[in-house]
Amino acid sequence: MKLDCPSYLLVGKPEETSKLLEEVLKGFFCSKECSGCNQCSKLATKNHHNVIWLEPEKSTYTKDQLEVVFQKCSFALEDNEKFFFIFSKAELLNASSSNSLLKIIEEPPTGFHFFFLTDRAENILPTIKSRCVIKNLLSRADIQHTELFNLLAQEKTEPLKFLQSLEKSGITEKESIALIEELIAFWANKIKSKSKLNQNISIEEQKINT
Repeated sequence: MKLDCPSYLLVGKPEETSKLLEEVLKGFFCSKECSGCNQCSKLATKNHHNVIWLEPEKSTYTKDQLEVVFQKCSFALEDNEKFFFIFSKAELLNASSSNSLLKIIEEPPTGFHFFFLTDRAENILPTIKSRCVIKNLLSRADIQHTELFNLLAQEKTEPLKFLQSLEKSGITEKESIALIEELIAFWANKIKSKSKLNQNISIEEQKINT
């Protein structure tokens, strides 16, 4: 994978995005195809000195977590040196943390690159998407599953549209259970967020109860 842009959004299941990312990183830090050299071992254990992996704290990224990005980017790299920032579960970047990254991911210092990993591209802010090359690794079935989730995550769902989407998805019983669990977690988080703000939570309660 040739890096034609400083920032990339990889959309797919975690194992798929991680596999592609591993191939990209090995292409820069490993001189041959292998799985046992020192460089590859450091990449596998997320301990490579030219890669920083970022994970959200609990349910979101915080500005304090992102400070390492700005600190590192304040130092110039050697000629032809590459440095990567990897954002796991990038959909958990909230508006505040996303906005703080906009300038740096659009025009970073020479040699710095950003990878945002997610299986929920619809939750990535448009301002982040517009600054990234998007690589969609989702299969047709995954995309249909996502469409069904998005439909059910709306506060009001049209019955006919739901039935049409359900028939189109061809979802299995096992997948249905996983989808229900995702929806319960989604609406539970909605309740939690609104509860903190002392907002009306009747819609979210109704969704979980039904």
